[in-house]
Amino acid sequence: MKSSLKSHTEISYAYSLGETTVNKKTNAYLDIELRYIDLKIKKTAHNYFYKPGDELKYSIIITNVGNHLAEEVFVVDDIRNLTFIENTCLVVKDGVILDNINPKINDNHLTFDIGNVDPNSTVIINYKAYANEEINLDEPLSNQASVYAKRVNRIDSNLVNIEQKFAQISTTKNCSKQYVYNHDLLDIYLYLKNTGNISAKNIKISEKLPNGFVLSDEESILLNDMPYENFEYNLEQNTLTIFIDELTSNSESKITIKGQIQIKWI
Repeated sequence: MKSSLKSHTEISYAYSLGETTVNKKTNAYLDIELRYIDLKIKKTAHNYFYKPGDELKYSIIITNVGNHLAEEVFVVDDIRNLTFIENTCLVVKDGVILDNINPKINDNHLTFDIGNVDPNSTVIINYKAYANEEINLDEPLSNQASVYAKRVNRIDSNLVNIEQKFAQISTTKNCSKQYVYNHDLLDIYLYLKNTGNISAKNIKISEKLPNGFVLSDEESILLNDMPYENFEYNLEQNTLTIFIDELTSNSESKITIKGQIQIKWI
């Protein structure tokens, strides 16, 4: 952008000296200094993916590429679906850390008052926030920031999106009988559910079996009611380890452990 406004006036005239006509010109010039403020704002996320409850880090970069001081500058950042973490804000101006720059929190927005920004000066705001638990799994976490200043209309940053990708397995457990006698047959049921939005892989289930419980000789382990053989059984330690390659998102699996109560009385 031009830094001055230039104006040129030319006046031509004539006068006579006897029978001679004299033509003349005169010029006037005006050079007005043009002061302008040109603020740029960019927002970045330091996390590519997240799951609810994760700690996320954001940076907001404000640069004055104009030739005049930007006064009364403040930044408003949308933190819907986020919870700001206190004492994580770090504001750096041209490589110098600014003290006592703590955002005001109001109606899911952070407001940073960063004062004046010189020409060719850059301010970087860093902060951390938790991703809230109640977030739609099908949508990315999206937000953006805006910068305001005296004699400057609001300027919005780019939209920042963080994809939600995670696997999370929950499990419940019960059995086929409320009470047993010695030598009774007993089935133990494990229910696995992946509540995340990507597959869980290389699943290892370590089971400490009840005292006196011995696996059945045949088809002792069922996966979704079908015989399953990818397991290790240690009779002496009474432990069972089951391996499952994959549990897809929003899916469930049922594991049945079939055995018998064989208690040896002393």
